[in-house]
Amino acid sequence: MSRITHGHRETDPASAGRDSGRGLAEMTPTWVRTELMSRIADGHRETDPASAGRDSDLGKISELEGESRPKVLLVEDDGVIAHMYELGLALNGYPVRLASSGEMALSETSEDSPPDVIVLDLDLPAMSGLQMLDELRHRPATIHVPVIVLSNSDVDFSEAYRRGATQCHPKYQTTPQVLVDYIQGAVHGPA
Repeated sequence: MSRITHGHRETDPASAGRDSGRGLAEMTPTWVRTELMSRIADGHRETDPASAGRDSDLGKISELEGESRPKVLLVEDDGVIAHMYELGLALNGYPVRLASSGEMALSETSEDSPPDVIVLDLDLPAMSGLQMLDELRHRPATIHVPVIVLSNSDVDFSEAYRRGATQCHPKYQTTPQVLVDYIQGAVHGPA
């Protein structure tokens, strides 16, 4: 089995997202840490890393005065990928809730404040992403919520569209900034 080396520490890829003892800094992709460190070096010394990148020139989305960002439910069972997208969205001002299974996500959507957009992995434990799409499209609170499907296999994209997905994209080509663009398009329409 191949191993991924993080600094001086080796990690088994299969357990990379499950090691809750690792700090957020170790799970944060290098490009994010580099961006934050360069901002700090340039005199942006905010104490909150989530606010440090908000006024970045890299892919900043113009925000109308007083407009709030849509609430995102991110359904992803791989902890490393989930935290990468969560951090990218948070740096762009999006409130994000995470769910690592379809069941967990459905309980998040049944709360008093449903998400404004759902980002859904198709390969989930127990309940598949396609089954979850069926559930979402039959619940009054989520029937019209945009669902962005991310998957490493595009085989199920046509079926995901048939079941009510708003957009489908290859996960391996979707950086956090590209995901921000997809969310903007799903919520506000193409620019």
